[in-house]
Amino acid sequence: MNAKKVSHEQALRAHGWVALDAADIGLIEAVYKKTLREGEERLMLAVLEGAVEDFQKYVLARRPSGKKLFQQAEEWFLEEGSEELFSFENICETLQLHPIT
Repeated sequence: MNAKKVSHEQALRAHGWVALDAADIGLIEAVYKKTLREGEERLMLAVLEGAVEDFQKYVLARRPSGKKLFQQAEEWFLEEGSEELFSFENICETLQLHPIT
């Protein structure tokens, strides 16, 4: 290790920074991607939970607004072949759920 590198790393640590080995960059990228992925999965789960809630809550609705929410949820569940990121099929595939159809 040369003196320049050591003093640079020491300066980074002294100011609250962390020096990283180039080999660690891939690990950090993987952790970052995993965090993003987990965020996407939490959002997908929230979308699914919302649809299930609307479906169950408004199944016997009499008001037009409730009927509409039920119908939207039902159509979302039954839609096939959609390429939308937040389609029912894609969410189930991503979350590794196997709904009974």
